Amino acid sequence: MVRQKRAFAQEMGKYEKKVLLAYGGGSVKKSGVYDSIIAMLKDAGKEVVDFPGIMPNPTYAKVQEGAALVKEKQIDFILAVGGGSVIDCCKIISAQARTEKDIWEMEFTDYQYSTEFVPMGAVVTASGTGAEMNNGAVITNEEKKLKTGIWGAYADFVVLDPVYTLSVPIKQVISGAFDTLSHCMETYFGSPRMTNVSDEINEAIMRNVIRNLWLIVEDPKGMEARRELMWDSAMAENGILKLGKVTDFQTHMIEHQLGAYTNCNHGCGLAVIQPVLYRHICVRILDHYDSEKTYGLYVTLPGYEGLYFQGAGINLRSEDFAFEAQKYDENMIIVAPQLDDWGERSADKTIAVTEYFLSHYNIDKEQVYINGYSGGGYLFSRDPAEMGWLFGEQEGDDRG
Repeated sequence: MVRQKRAFAQEMGKYEKKVLLAYGGGSVKKSGVYDSIIAMLKDAGKEVVDFPGIMPNPTYAKVQEGAALVKEKQIDFILAVGGGSVIDCCKIISAQARTEKDIWEMEFTDYQYSTEFVPMGAVVTASGTGAEMNNGAVITNEEKKLKTGIWGAYADFVVLDPVYTLSVPIKQVISGAFDTLSHCMETYFGSPRMTNVSDEINEAIMRNVIRNLWLIVEDPKGMEARRELMWDSAMAENGILKLGKVTDFQTHMIEHQLGAYTNCNHGCGLAVIQPVLYRHICVRILDHYDSEKTYGLYVTLPGYEGLYFQGAGINLRSEDFAFEAQKYDENMIIVAPQLDDWGERSADKTIAVTEYFLSHYNIDKEQVYINGYSGGGYLFSRDPAEMGWLFGEQEGDDRG
């Protein structure tokens, strides 16, 4: 703690006297975090102006309130103490306080972005969003019923101390961990889908999140798990996992609009939406699936566009052959593997996913079909002996 105080004082020494201390609800004060930060700021010779009450899913009105206060009090530095909501709000306050233009209209109507900011830093008390690692902020415009990303300031420095996460309820810790996992998945399932170092680092982060989620449930005050989850959160959003990746963050986009209308917890919203969305875009399972009945299985492999220019699973509808087949037999399960190439890796993946459905669903082996369009057709035809055994074309093959 002595070393942390020394480092904090060194950082704060770079800025002028007036500091806006921004935070959310009462947990920061009840836990003692507020008093700790106030003491360090006073030791650094700073004059503090409080800005409390930043809500989960921060609103544009709160941004404007904060920016007005920064201008009125002639604030030199903004210190965000909290999780993603507090940090995001402060990023946009920092930008709005340096311009007379409306930041929302500036970005979404005039397509202009802020270039001047009030300096800011962050003390993270709730990890998961990774907000401290970038300059993107998610803000809810209540008047327009929109919750979306908007660009603001980067933090000049960040304090990542897992002790501070004890100030928030365990539900928020778990919710934040799923937000981290969602960031990883949304990046991992982007393009390109061939083996790459960014994805292999991502796999390690996802394994770490899942392991430490279980540990934090077993021991809510466990500092080792809190430390790992805090570092996972930072790694998921510091840009390393996104190197060389094209992503669309579909789950986040859906949750943002759900949050704009319901004000639901972000991590909880993601946890509900993500598995449903992935099942929807990767596999077409009939809503009325009945395990007592038998079903046909249609495997469709995409062509050039489905391989290179679609988000994860979107190739399910990139070619509509399977849906045409379903018109003739409505009891048809459609599977569209997301391919990496038109070679061995994708052939293995197609075999594996087909085997999965043959073993886990009640499939009529006489009604299993596969089609490939363009490059997908090439994949299937390149080694019919290898692919054909799935459909009973090779007698005596004992692979299983």
